[in-house]
Amino acid sequence: MNQDNIGQFRPRGGFPAQSELVFSRSVSRFDYAIRPPVNMCRSALPGWEKAIVWVLASPAIGYGCAFAEYLMHVEPGGGADEPEPEAGVEGFVYVLEGELALQAQASPHRLTAGQYAYLPPDFGWGVRNLAGGLLRFLWVRKAYQPYKDLQPKFLLGDERAIPTRSITGEAGWAAKYLLPDGDMAYDLAMSISEFPSGGVHAYVETHPEEHGLYMLQGQGVYFLGSEWHEVAEGDFIWMRAYCPQSFYAGGAAPTRYLIYKNANRQILLNAIHE
Repeated sequence: MNQDNIGQFRPRGGFPAQSELVFSRSVSRFDYAIRPPVNMCRSALPGWEKAIVWVLASPAIGYGCAFAEYLMHVEPGGGADEPEPEAGVEGFVYVLEGELALQAQASPHRLTAGQYAYLPPDFGWGVRNLAGGLLRFLWVRKAYQPYKDLQPKFLLGDERAIPTRSITGEAGWAAKYLLPDGDMAYDLAMSISEFPSGGVHAYVETHPEEHGLYMLQGQGVYFLGSEWHEVAEGDFIWMRAYCPQSFYAGGAAPTRYLIYKNANRQILLNAIHE
């Protein structure tokens, strides 16, 4: 695995030539969606300068989607001083390429590829690209669900410093947990799953959390609902709660993906009657 080339894939800008065939691996179902980079439509966000955004997931998908995830491209000198527009919303940023200058309240930090930050709700922060090249990062947003008087803390991390754990006790499927595992102050989990070529997600998984998955490296076939789909570096997958899922890694290189899920909270039943 080449840890120096984390997430180097970029969506292609512009439009295909008129001579190209119209074909797409993009899929939208009631319980999952696949967004290959060639089918991602770029947009802009208020308050951001010299930045392009690809909205990978949002509640507009429907079917209970309760988070937003963006792929951000920021040119040199660009950024936002107040990226988060809503109260009570937490964030997570993971750098794919370049250098991210993070202003976390009164403290400056520099993050490079493979490094990340958890941003608690109502926490003052800003982002700038003060380096010479393109800055690319993933940004996850979620309305924080409090539990008693617990308060999540601002965190910085580097995935290369986190030990990899085997999921099944055998070689073939491992993960790195980027946020404190099982800490009830946090209502989301961020992790990186890793598979050697030929490695397999050992069973078809069905659970009450939803997922946002970004393919950092490699390729394979993902089982979603009742179908297998080819996926590759740069693809994004949204999975609804209880969507059956599994994965088989193919190709010559190992496969790695960053995955979000909501976590650590009781199922609230009164809300369905509101």
